[in-house]
Amino acid sequence: MKVIHRLALLLVGLSLSGCTGSTARVTGNLTLGGEPLADAELTFALEGTTQTVHGKSGPDGRYWLNYPQGNGMPSGKYRVVVTRYTLPDGKPVPSGEEGVALRGDEERVRKWSVQFEHEIKAGENQLDLEWTLGQPHQEP
Repeated sequence: MKVIHRLALLLVGLSLSGCTGSTARVTGNLTLGGEPLADAELTFALEGTTQTVHGKSGPDGRYWLNYPQGNGMPSGKYRVVVTRYTLPDGKPVPSGEEGVALRGDEERVRKWSVQFEHEIKAGENQLDLEWTLGQPHQEP
């Protein structure tokens, strides 16, 4: 009985300290043909669930994720979809409200996406994603 009591106290202590070992955080850089890819959207989908984590790349290609619980995401195998929007001439979609409005206009904006699969481990993960020119991608 003492062993069960001690084990329960240990588990409570670990959960209060945040050391459960299952939470992961991901940061990285996103590039296209070796150059930083700005304003791309990222979706991390945990295999076998409907759980997703979303993020966006900044002007330098570095991306960040918005964690639903605020402290990370579960470790596991993820399908990562990177999406970018361009004007028909290949130039980036304008930022701000104008760009958001244009994304719904299939005649004026092209949507491109590529998929990766990665194992995300508990703790900190540095995951750099390279979208190579000529890599298979999906168009609308």
